[in-house]
Order: sequence, then C-alpha cells, then structure tokens
Amino acid sequence: MRMILTSALLLSGCGTSESSDNLFLEQLDASLDTWTPSQDVEDRLPSPFDYAMFSCVESLDLAPEGAFHFDVHVEPGHQVGCAMGADWRRFGPDISGRIGCEDMLRINLAGPRLVGMGTDDDGDGVVQITGTIPSSASASDSTYFQCVDLDACSTTFPAQLVDLPSCDEVPDCPEYTFAIDEVMSVNEGSYANSEGEYCPYFNVTNTGEFPVDISGWTIGDGSSTETLGEDTILEPGGHLTQFACGDPASSVVPSAAGGTLTLNDSDPFDGADLAPRRDCTAAEVTYPAMAADQAFADGEVTDLPSPGSYLWLSELNLDPPEEGSFIRVQGVVTATKDSGFFMQGRGSEAYTGAWVYHGTDTEYSFAPGDFVEAGGLYDDYYGMTEVNAFYGEVLHFDTLDPREPVVISSADAGEAWEGMFVRVDDLTVTVGMDSSGQFYVADGSGIEMPVDNGLFDDLALFSLTTVGTHYEFIQGVLDYSWDEFEINPRDAADF
Repeated sequence: MRMILTSALLLSGCGTSESSDNLFLEQLDASLDTWTPSQDVEDRLPSPFDYAMFSCVESLDLAPEGAFHFDVHVEPGHQVGCAMGADWRRFGPDISGRIGCEDMLRINLAGPRLVGMGTDDDGDGVVQITGTIPSSASASDSTYFQCVDLDACSTTFPAQLVDLPSCDEVPDCPEYTFAIDEVMSVNEGSYANSEGEYCPYFNVTNTGEFPVDISGWTIGDGSSTETLGEDTILEPGGHLTQFACGDPASSVVPSAAGGTLTLNDSDPFDGADLAPRRDCTAAEVTYPAMAADQAFADGEVTDLPSPGSYLWLSELNLDPPEEGSFIRVQGVVTATKDSGFFMQGRGSEAYTGAWVYHGTDTEYSFAPGDFVEAGGLYDDYYGMTEVNAFYGEVLHFDTLDPREPVVISSADAGEAWEGMFVRVDDLTVTVGMDSSGQFYVADGSGIEMPVDNGLFDDLALFSLTTVGTHYEFIQGVLDYSWDEFEINPRDAADF
C-alpha cells in the first residue's frame, strides 16, 4: 500500500514571485537544517542522475494553481523532495562531479520551487507527491519537474510530467512463478544452516520452468527489508533459504507471533527510461504463530520442516521423490566406508536411515557421531535408499555422541530399519561362514538373518562362527543386498 504524502512545504499562490521565493528559501533552509539522512553525506558526491525515479502521473493540471499528483520511486524508507521549474537546468549533469551532496541539494531544490517532500514510511519504495502549482509559476517552470532522494543523494534528470505514463495506464505486473513455501520462526534444533546454526528462516522457491534472476529484488515483513545480492539466480525448482544467522544473515527475521513476508520485484519493467516504476509482488505468505521447531509449509503448520530440496529421512524412505531428483538430508553418521557412509536421524524412529555415496576420490573424512547434511541425487540403489553426493556435497555441522543401536529381533530385520544402526540379542549361528565371509544367525524367533563383512572384514574372527556358536548380541548397520536384509558389524566391539 502506498502512502499519500502531501508536503507541508507547498507554496500557496499568495504574494509576489520574490516574496514566494524568499518564503521558499526560508522553508528549504529550515528543512535542510533539520533533515537527518540515513547516511553521512557531508563530503560525498551525488550519485548519477536517474530517470527511473519517476513512476507515473495520477493527475496533472499545468495551469497556475492547478493540481498535480504523481508517484516517485525511491529506495525503501528514503525521503524525497521534488521541485518544478527550468532555471536549474543550466547546471547540467556535470555539476555532480564538482559539488558536494548538501550543496547539490540546495541548488537543485532552491533554484526551482519545491512542490513536495515525503518519506516512504511503509517501505514499499513509492512516495506519492501531491500539491498545486504556484500562481506565480511560468509556463516554462511548470513544464519540468525534478526529484531528489535525500538519503541516497541522487537526483533525476528534468522530466516533463506530460511525458510520463498515466498511473491508470501502468501495465499489469508480470505473472510470477515464485512461492514463499516455508517459514520457521522458532528454530531450536530442527534444521541447521551451512554453519550448523539453528535460527529462524524462510524459503523461496522458483516453481516455474525457466531460470529467473532475482538480483536486486527485495524481501520484507513490513518492518525490515532485505535486498537480494548480485547473481541471485533461481533455476527451475531452485530455492533460496534465508537464515537469520550465519554469514551473511538475513535482516528479515520471521516473528514468533506470526506475520507476512513479501517478495517484491523492484524493477519489473527492466529499468526503462521514464517507464512506470513500481514494485510488483512476486510472492507473499501470511504465517501464524508457531511452537518451537514447527514450520508453516504449503499452507499448514507441520512438525516436519523441509525447506527447498531438504527432506526428512522419514520422508525420503516413506514418500521418496523421483529417482534423479536433487535432495538434501540431515542426520548422524553411524558407519563409514571408503566410498560413503550410513546415516540416520537424531532419534531411533523407523524409516530414518540411508546410505550416502560420495566416491573414493574425495577428502571427506567422517566418523560415527558426526552430524552432517548430504546433498545429492536420490537413487533406489538395488533396493537401498541412497543419496548420491558424488553429484553434490556433504557438509559437516557438529560432532555428537555416537548413536545407540536400536534393539530389534531378527524377525524385524526389514525395510523399516534399513540403513540404521541396530542390535539383535541372544543369537545362535545357524549357517557357518561361506566363501564371501557371510554367515547366518537366528534369535529366539527362529528367523534367520545374514551377518555380512561389508564394513568389517576380519576373516579370522568370522571363521570362528561355526554352527551353534552363541552371541550375546551382534550390532551394526542393517543393509539390503542380494534381496536380503543383513547386519553389518563395524568392528570387533559390535560382536
């Protein structure tokens, strides 16, 4: 919503031109003396002239005492002053290289007549200037208008308002393919950033079929606004997760009390000279107050946040994406091999295990207890849930205590515990070691399950496993291979 700001400094039509000018200069000096810019401009040169500050004309009557109403585009939160007249044009663009900012403001606003000042209080980047043309103004004076962003120290070229488009003729905003599809305001331990920190975040996704450059777009919540940096390009299905911590940290922090987030295209008409200049809303979401570690995703509150391509391990196993989809998962390493590692969720829930492949030609070095995020391609590799990080990356966040095994029976050995660190008690060898180093055991249920040497290949130890050998327990990662679920001890301590 744009706020109408009618200047308190508008000149009335009373008095002679000289008295009006004197009154104007007194008002201008007073306003500049009390003006507090958002940054130090005492010794700074003005920035380049900019046509595109002008947006569109709501109404215009160039006759003396005629009313005008036009929009000016400024940086969110900035103050703007607008003047009319032709006298100042003799200075030309080169003056910006010879004088300081404050002098430029006085010259550019004192030469003609100041017709309006206003501040973008609502942060939408638009100030509406309304007023009447002084009765003493000449036809040439009223032809040209100029505006100055008082905080940025930038000014426009003179523009004839008759050349600006009518606000009634401003083109509709483009159709956008973006969604702010997840917001978390209280993140105590649910989803970490790339530095392993937990804090509020929101996620923006490109739902369209083409890449979009959103550099310079803004995201705001009504109280603060953040401008996206250069080279911010979202591919189809790509996402941008903005955290309120880390480096860099987002200045827009979702509120625990709920609120609204808006993604704005700051230049929907590609900066065309004298084009109607206004923001267009590309995406918006209103989210409610939520408990800790809850997220507002796709229109509802959930206990399973999954920003962008991030998936909970339970989602990955119970509702897997298409094979070849890029995904990200977080979990705790339970066992390692040269080519990858097994991971599972922080707890002991079923369906929270996976194998992560990263290849042997890497510098990765993980150990049980490492809390990591793996990004890569999803694959149902011969029936085993796999994240192929060879085409992605693995981030190490923290080192936790190694996971305790989940106690199951040999009859339970199945998909629910695939990829997880498990333990089976009171086992008896039913089939001795074969040529591949595998043997079979059964617990009181009588159901056999294989024990494999995929993680720990100590043939001397495995050769002792003759039929009838009893084990108090065997623990390891439950793997799926050759149509069987097998337990893979990691070292001698797992027997």
